Amino acid sequence: ITYTIINESNETRKVAPWEISRVPNGGVVFFEAKEAVPANNMKGIPFTFEEGAAWYVMDEDKENRKINADGKRVLDGLSFNIRAGEVIGIAGVEGNGQSELVKMISGLMESTEGECWLMGENVTNKWPNHLRKKGIGIIPEDRYAQGLCRDMSIGDNSIAGYHGDPEVCGKGLLKRKNINAKRDKAVQEFDIRISDIDGNVSSLSGGNAQKVVIAKWLANNPDILILDEPTRGIDVGAKAEIEVLIQELSDAGISILMISSEIAELQRNCDRVVVMREGRAVGELIDADITQDNIMAMIAKGSESEVAKNG
Repeated sequence: ITYTIINESNETRKVAPWEISRVPNGGVVFFEAKEAVPANNMKGIPFTFEEGAAWYVMDEDKENRKINADGKRVLDGLSFNIRAGEVIGIAGVEGNGQSELVKMISGLMESTEGECWLMGENVTNKWPNHLRKKGIGIIPEDRYAQGLCRDMSIGDNSIAGYHGDPEVCGKGLLKRKNINAKRDKAVQEFDIRISDIDGNVSSLSGGNAQKVVIAKWLANNPDILILDEPTRGIDVGAKAEIEVLIQELSDAGISILMISSEIAELQRNCDRVVVMREGRAVGELIDADITQDNIMAMIAKGSESEVAKNG
């Protein structure tokens, strides 16, 4: 097995497992080569973890591939990393593996090949609860199907997934005073507008409902936040508020993976964008190069490559 390591300048090198020294530092990490790797003899070259990137997804021999229930390959050789405080976008026509990528990272879909690493730990196919505890938060594509219960209050939704935590539950009983305090804090901080503080989430507008989802995850201090179509189906005002929040979270050092079908949204918010087609990464763009023309050109090029490969 060989691995691809990456440094802060996005330089990559191939190394063998015995060349990697895993030195935990309790923080965000990435691989960095301390000297050039000889092509004919890589043994003995020291490598260590350094502060920088939050993700390592580069097992060279085990192709990062996902097979769905119908036997279709939905992710194919996809590899990328996310650094602390970086906003990485995933672009592409819907239905090209974006949803499966989110499910794989968040533990909702089993990976058949490839690995996913978080700060030095292999978290491939870990349960969602384990990933939550490790600091991964997710704002799902469908807030009502995957992020909220319409027939529950803001308070109860704010602890969903964390209802067993000692802060809100003791001896099998919910601590309503603490739950209401979390709810009130979320309502104030995120300007969640509701006529009845004890009313169900079903009475909220799309934008305010999305704020409830975001508030729940941020209350648990995630290191990495996955945003899957975060502004879909909400009004312009709420969209602007969420985009300001994304930049604030990035400035605070939280790593963000943003999946969006709106290219303009990716342009405004992302440091880098990975372009996907047919489950593969067909290109990557940085800063000013993140434009609709460049993204569409990469998608088209990926289509041509697929046709050529299939003869």
